[in-house]
Amino acid sequence: MAPEKNARMKDKLDDIIQGLQQKSATKQAIYRNTYQTFTRMKEISQEIVAELTTRITTHNADVVIEYKAISDLEFQIKFSGDLLVFVMHSNIITFPDDYEIMRNDYGDEDFRRRFFGHIMAYNFMADTIKYNRLDDPGYLVGRMLINIENHFVIEGVKQMDLSYDRMARNVISDDMLRL
Repeated sequence: MAPEKNARMKDKLDDIIQGLQQKSATKQAIYRNTYQTFTRMKEISQEIVAELTTRITTHNADVVIEYKAISDLEFQIKFSGDLLVFVMHSNIITFPDDYEIMRNDYGDEDFRRRFFGHIMAYNFMADTIKYNRLDDPGYLVGRMLINIENHFVIEGVKQMDLSYDRMARNVISDDMLRL
């Protein structure tokens, strides 16, 4: 191979290696951010369950609210007949350029902001899980997407009127997780 062609090939390989290293480091950092957020979300959920239990059982001891840890990446909150299931996905994702949250200057300014960890919240009838009824439908209540800067957006939860559609301004905090 001619020396000039060999040098161009080496430059291209160096570019590929650098790109892979940046993307890999970005995904690892986002995973850590998402895991820390999920861990804090579990702690805050336990506090809320304890507070609700104390406040509700004084009025009606038959109302049951329970927190249950399933794994490092899943927990459940049971409200009598309803069950909220929170799951942190272990993969980091991105979206096509025409996806709504990708169409903004914030994401365009730094490619690393275009990758996300995600935490999903599902609602099931409690007996669906208890009796392993695989045909009972649950539904996705919402999905939190977290980027490398600990900024987030929540998709879904329209009925809760959470206006978190501005990722550039939405930074994860305990108050936000409590809400």
